[in-house]
Amino acid sequence: AVEAARPYMPTVIPMVLQCMVYSRMELNMIGGKANDWQEVDKPEDIKPRHYQGRSRDFHHEDEDEDGQDDDGDTDWNLRRSAASTLDNISQVYGDAILNQALGTINTMMQPDQPWESQEAAILALGAICEGCYDGLKPYMAQIIQRLINVANDESYHHLARQICCWSIGQMNEFVLEKSNSSLLQQYLTTILTLMKAPTKSVQESATAALQRLLEAASNSYDNEDSLKYEGCMQAVVETCSACLVNYQLKNQQLLLECIENVCSYYGTELAHGETFSLLMGPLGKLWGETPDSSPLIFAYFECMASICNAFGKAISDYAESIFNRTVSIILTHTHFRFTAKQQDGDIPDEEYLITALDLLSSLFDAMGASLEPLLKQQPQLMDCILQSMRDDSPDIQKAAFALIGDLSGSCPALVQSNLDNVCNLMLARLKDVDERRSGAASNVCWALSVLIEHQMDIGNMPTLSAGHYDAFLTTMAMLLVEANFTTDMVNLAENLCLAIGCILLVDPQCLQRKGASLGFFASRWCEYVRNIKNVPLKDRALRGFLATAQADPSTLVDALLPLFDVCASVMHDAASDMKSGIKSLLQTLKNNAGPQWQVAIGKSRPETKQKLHVAYGV
Repeated sequence: AVEAARPYMPTVIPMVLQCMVYSRMELNMIGGKANDWQEVDKPEDIKPRHYQGRSRDFHHEDEDEDGQDDDGDTDWNLRRSAASTLDNISQVYGDAILNQALGTINTMMQPDQPWESQEAAILALGAICEGCYDGLKPYMAQIIQRLINVANDESYHHLARQICCWSIGQMNEFVLEKSNSSLLQQYLTTILTLMKAPTKSVQESATAALQRLLEAASNSYDNEDSLKYEGCMQAVVETCSACLVNYQLKNQQLLLECIENVCSYYGTELAHGETFSLLMGPLGKLWGETPDSSPLIFAYFECMASICNAFGKAISDYAESIFNRTVSIILTHTHFRFTAKQQDGDIPDEEYLITALDLLSSLFDAMGASLEPLLKQQPQLMDCILQSMRDDSPDIQKAAFALIGDLSGSCPALVQSNLDNVCNLMLARLKDVDERRSGAASNVCWALSVLIEHQMDIGNMPTLSAGHYDAFLTTMAMLLVEANFTTDMVNLAENLCLAIGCILLVDPQCLQRKGASLGFFASRWCEYVRNIKNVPLKDRALRGFLATAQADPSTLVDALLPLFDVCASVMHDAASDMKSGIKSLLQTLKNNAGPQWQVAIGKSRPETKQKLHVAYGV
């Protein structure tokens, strides 16, 4: 069918592009003035978002499934259908249709053409970017420069200017390359300028473009620092601060989500200089003015959680207010949900609990044990957290287990005083795992790892016992070996491995008591641990694994290939004693594994073999 349709592409492509031109009816339906920034939005105009709770991991970023990755239209119409068709054609035929498409686009973009045709041509450039990326790349600098010029030219219709943001965003990979730094700075300046435009739809497109650019930079291995040139962070923060004051409700919601990306990308760098006051000035005003019933409250709580993560203890002046408000919502909505289920009534929106639990979790992560006096004033809070851990909603469970993890790190006494209840709920979640519940199970594993490290053995306070460790290790090892981990469940697999390693570190006899062998799960353990960033938790987990392996190295004979990758992954960051332990273990395996060692070495990647030789002499 693909080859049969190929001869018709010279006819089909111009027809498709014409269908992308706004009709009079569509323009009348869109409405929108060039100067409407002061027109107040109605609460029903706010697009619902589904907040899922945050994952605690060391490898993958949370993904926003509701992210702005379209051309600004929200209704499925002829224009959107045509743009999608052009995208699909470019995916199927690739660069083979590029000349035909660019010829038509160039004709439609001529100055004597109506603005509607020029706008459709700009949309078409974005639509073919992915499918024709290689063929377009030699011309991308010129294309992007032309679109930047259109976006900055106030003589163009505002719909043409705003679509430039989306189409350039389709080329973010190119823009972020180090060789295009000048182009990137021009593009970012354009985005920040358009965010302050007097047209709400232009503000929306520019804010979404900044969000996409920050996400692309965060996910770029080679160019992750592209937006950290001198003055960049300050300009971004100043613009976000100014827009928080002037945006109406709908764009405020998008801007709050964009500020989450700003916090995620720049992290603790934001805590220096005047950036904190720039953001917290308008955010603090919103905090006081936004009622709990506002449709903005969920996005606002999620944004404040990111602020806490980025600014840490600098948030201290707001800590008591944040704590009291979030706890109030948790207490109220836990009661509402319980009562509704008992009476078979309407269950309240789960987003209230999810976002409040997330914000409280981030606050504890930022402020640590300094919040203990506030905790003592809320004796009902732990019961509500336990109830949330039992909730039918996987996303509420996910947020509740994340909060248990942050409490374990900052105020472990509260968790330990409810230890058996917490452990029983953790084990119950690990025994019933599917893709939908994997986020909650992943946070269980992370929380257990944190509790193992930070629990306090003082007085009569309960601590994790051999019985707890036996139950967790048995359940986790079975899950690690037997589960079919999809792409969306990788975080769970990684956190499972880290928790298993932490158990082995503090209770080396655990496997022996159960009559089990490290070889039962060693191969899968190594397969997932090799991809985790070298963070302190990975160090502790690997130490536990290696200590167990050194007691009986033969258990690793069938896991040599992924073991090599794990050892190579830590060669630069491991402490000298760990390197010595790895070297000793590898040498023992080499001397005793015989042909299996040679087979595994033969299958290893050349760079892995080189690292093993340089770091460990094998």
